[in-house]
Amino acid sequence: MIKSIFTSDGVKISYQILRSTKEKGTIVFLHGLTGSGSAFQPILNNFLSDEYSLLIPDFRSHGLSGNSSKFSLDLFENDLKSILKNEKLKNIYLVGHCFGTLVAFDFAQKNPQVINDLILISPPFGNKNFRSNFIKHMAKISNLNIKKFENRSQGQVDYQELKRFKDWDKTRMLSDWKNTSIKTLLELLRLIGDYKTQEKIKFPFKTLLIHGQKDTVAPVENSIKLAEIINPSELIILPGLHHVDIVLDPKSSKFDKIILDFLKKGSS
Repeated sequence: MIKSIFTSDGVKISYQILRSTKEKGTIVFLHGLTGSGSAFQPILNNFLSDEYSLLIPDFRSHGLSGNSSKFSLDLFENDLKSILKNEKLKNIYLVGHCFGTLVAFDFAQKNPQVINDLILISPPFGNKNFRSNFIKHMAKISNLNIKKFENRSQGQVDYQELKRFKDWDKTRMLSDWKNTSIKTLLELLRLIGDYKTQEKIKFPFKTLLIHGQKDTVAPVENSIKLAEIINPSELIILPGLHHVDIVLDPKSSKFDKIILDFLKKGSS
């Protein structure tokens, strides 16, 4: 079911919620930079059949959500808290991919009491070259005509129909930008670039880091570094996988099975 709420600053946040009849808890999926919740669509039934409820929001100025002129981690945190409160959700398993890992990581540090497990897939933060590398590819893909993406149309990309799973794929990225806008993308790149992690973090729950060995967007060293910082944590590096296919091509990455196995270990 697709639902929406309005935040305290008047932004519509759209989200999909699927409730299990025998609820073990709620898995929250946070999508990546310029994407939307549709990235996780192919694997949702696998988690539902395992008796988890699912929550998949679109970030502000992404997908089906409304436009926002302001972006901060505090705002993203409050957006998620508003949805959880509206749906009366507890026992949260938080999963983020790409930019979604930054929101998830920040949310978990500020609200550890509501998190059961944290799963970070291909985190981009912690790498000082990420922003400049992304902007370089943006300019190349758009042929320096970035102005044509100043405005956005609300919508979601059907990634399975598009079948474009390679990092920096021009067709997929241009489709994403239409639903996001360049202004939003640049603001989120600023948040990623400015974020500073602590030297050591001890969580009262487990953290799983998953990263593709051949990730050309966010290097695998990001997850290696975070695994050293976060306690307790587990790191899984997937040979031959990249940044995008790890989520959009679950038949190859099997990341949904990896997550379920991790959750089952915690409940056993």
